[in-house]
Amino acid sequence: MDYALKDTDEAQQQFPLQLQLIIDQINSAYAQLDQAEADFEEQIKYQLKLKRKDQVLLNKIRSEIEKVQIQQIETIRGLTIKLKSQSSDALISLTDSQYNNLQVILSRYKQLINGKQKSLQQLVQQLSKIIANSQFQDTIIDDEVEAQQNEKILLISNELAKHEEELDRDQKDINQIHKDVNEIVGLIDTISTEVQNQGEIVNRIEAKVVAADQDMDDGIDKLLAAQKDQKLSKKAKWLLAILAFIAAIVVVIVVLVLVFRKK
Repeated sequence: MDYALKDTDEAQQQFPLQLQLIIDQINSAYAQLDQAEADFEEQIKYQLKLKRKDQVLLNKIRSEIEKVQIQQIETIRGLTIKLKSQSSDALISLTDSQYNNLQVILSRYKQLINGKQKSLQQLVQQLSKIIANSQFQDTIIDDEVEAQQNEKILLISNELAKHEEELDRDQKDINQIHKDVNEIVGLIDTISTEVQNQGEIVNRIEAKVVAADQDMDDGIDKLLAAQKDQKLSKKAKWLLAILAFIAAIVVVIVVLVLVFRKK
């Protein structure tokens, strides 16, 4: 895309202010129109990349192109007519060079307007073809989507049937597990009762063992006491014997002394 007159002598040529203002307005309007066309082309390229086109957006782009085509081109055409009229005004004096350059500019504007109008019309035609093709493709895609959805529904139905069968089997297994668990709970209750009874028996046996142990300790204490008493009695006997022996000796001595005194 090329903007108006940027490759001509208009950039170097200076015109009277009244004409220069109109030329600047035309160039600005044409630049805006050129940018709008570029934006439309980018939007169309993006839509072409999509598998499924946004028909609402495509119709909107087509309406905007037609609107811009009417407004912007008519604006440029009106400014061109105004520029031509002003250049013929007797109050504005132009040199021969300026007049010739201005005629070149007006001719170039006419060519640019016609070219831009044709390019915008081509965009509108392109959009119309894209919209028509996308509608046909959407119909095909909708049929394919519907077929895929029906296939998915059939697969889901089959899967649901399988899941129902599995659920039935699982329910039977769960019921059997509940039955087994209840039996196990009953066994656990029985075992708990037996353990409790055995615990009481063990407690009684333990009490008897403790009592027997206590009796054994008491017996050992008594035996030790008896053994001690026995040892004391033995010592007493020996002491008595010794005393008796001593007494006997004393008696013998006394007797011997008395006998010797009588002699």
